[in-house]
Parts: sequence; structure tokens; C-alpha cells
Amino acid sequence: TSAHLAHELRTPVAELRAVSDVALQSPDDLVGLRQAVGECRDIAVGMQILISTLLALARSPAPEALVQDQVYLAEVVRRLWYSFDTRARERGLEWILQTGEPLPPVVVQAEALRAVLSNLFDNACSHARRGTRAECRLESGAFGTRVVVRNAVDGLLPADLARLGEPFWRADRAHSDREHFGLGLALARECAAAAGLELDFRLEEGWLV
Repeated sequence: TSAHLAHELRTPVAELRAVSDVALQSPDDLVGLRQAVGECRDIAVGMQILISTLLALARSPAPEALVQDQVYLAEVVRRLWYSFDTRARERGLEWILQTGEPLPPVVVQAEALRAVLSNLFDNACSHARRGTRAECRLESGAFGTRVVVRNAVDGLLPADLARLGEPFWRADRAHSDREHFGLGLALARECAAAAGLELDFRLEEGWLV
């Protein structure tokens, strides 16, 4: 939907503005300007891929209709997880990643996977109780491969789990949050379903998993 697209484009648009603002502060630094142009191009390419993927998901949600890629999951998880490191420190969070032993590549629609993971990590970073910790680990076994994300939460009830992922739904404590609109997990659910991924939420003694 247009709401989902707007939600996903907030971060790269903010990055474009930040890079260009820094570059404009030193207009005579040609090396810095070239670097800024390169960064802007990389961000724009990522936005283009994201838009194409979301349009493909909207038009043809069947998993078999999406182009599959070989993905090294640990590399994707590591890159995305640490992209939230600065925000996590600002909130006083321990931001812990455990990738374990090297895993073979998985076959999946790469951009849909990234959209799922990015939104799960954003949710953990944004809604973990301040001063606690958030964890991510990779597991592999007879069940296949999975990414497990855990963060301490307040005010979330077992009955709320069924509503996680409903567009624009937020727990009562989050209604005053003007930066998040209840779209991230909704998009994560849609992308997971479209790419044939399983997405599951549960509460464990005050932790959202």
C-alpha cells in the first residue's frame, strides 16, 4: 500500500537529506562531494530496489512469482542489525547479536527478507524498554533456519499478539508515539507471507520474541 511504501522510504529519505546536508557544509571539498554523491547514488539504488519489490509484492503476492536469491543470512542480519546500533545506544540498550556457526546460503526473495528483518529490528529498537537489552540470534536445525529477536517490553498482553501486524494498530502505551504508526510489523507480516517465510510472535516473561 502507499502507507507501507511511505513508511519504508522514511529512513532512506532521511539518509539522503543527512548526506546532502553534510556535503553542503563543505562545498569546496571535492573529495567529500564525490563521496557524498556516491553515497546518495547507493541510497537511491536501494530505494529503487525497495520500490520495485513492494510493487511486485502488491501485484503478485504468490511466493513462486517472486525472483529468488541465494542469501548468506548472517551477513544480511549483521548489516541490518548494526545499522540500528547508534539508535540503540541513544536509548541505553544493549544491542546484542549472536550469529553462531557459519550457515549455508538460503534461497529467498532478498528484498522481502530485508524488509521483514529491518522492520523487526526497528520494532525491537523502538519499543524495547529503555536501559534493557535487545537480542538477535541465528538458529539452524531440523526446522530449517530462523532469526530470533528478543526485547523487553512493558504493557504488552498475550491478547495483543494476534493484533501485532495489523496496520496502524499500536498498544495503548504507544499511542502518543509520533514517529511510529503501527506499519512496520504490518509490512513485515505481508512481506513474510508473500516470500513464503514464517513469522511468529510470542511473549516470554516480559520479553517479546
